[in-house]
Amino acid sequence: ADEGGAEPGSSGRIAVIRQLASSDHTTQFFAGCIAEGEALGYTVDTFMADGDDIQMQNLMEQALNQDYDIWIVSHANEGYQYDLVSRAVEQGVKVVGFDCGGEHVPGVTYTSQNDASLSAISLDAMIEAAKEKGATEPVKFIEINTLGAIVPFDTRHAAIEEYIAEGKLERVSLISPSLTGGDSYSEINTAISTALTQYPEGELYGIWTASSSFLDGAIDAVHEAGRDDIVFSAIDISDTEVQRLVEEPQYVC
Repeated sequence: ADEGGAEPGSSGRIAVIRQLASSDHTTQFFAGCIAEGEALGYTVDTFMADGDDIQMQNLMEQALNQDYDIWIVSHANEGYQYDLVSRAVEQGVKVVGFDCGGEHVPGVTYTSQNDASLSAISLDAMIEAAKEKGATEPVKFIEINTLGAIVPFDTRHAAIEEYIAEGKLERVSLISPSLTGGDSYSEINTAISTALTQYPEGELYGIWTASSSFLDGAIDAVHEAGRDDIVFSAIDISDTEVQRLVEEPQYVC
């Protein structure tokens, strides 16, 4: 469609289908899609799989049976992405993929963040802030990340492995919260609280999260423990993180 809106003869409908769980980031992602789509004259429907690949496949299957002109597919994974997007294209649907896994379907635009650069920025910031609190390399830190869930989390983890190999970081723990149907806040809060008893001041300086949606449980645990020797760094940002940076700049870098 051009700037005049939906093409003549089209339904004027967009499906935004996202694999990730509910979060401020997902809410803003959907809001942006709705605002831009409606500005172009489309009706925009949003669907969230809550981090469940089976549910994501079901949502994409259902969308195949509905009258959509455009799909925006977020974080569909290898094993089903290529097949379902191919079927949509065969039906004449225009598809854009964001941070999707698996082989690319010819003619489909795939977009992604530069996760290597994002990781480097976040890790360098954590190291610098930790050194200001007395840390030396390798800086001891905790990683909060669930591997094998979505492509960006794995590529961000790979960047950490490089920093560890170079002697810049030492990971003392990897906390892997459940991304489907669980209470990730409580999981993270409990795990960090336990880790803080194992690593007193001077033995832990940083907590890095693959997504800023993991920060709440970790920051609350540090507050509850009365620790001011630990810095946080995360990738992705939402209104919650912007507010946190304003209110607690000493914690988040």
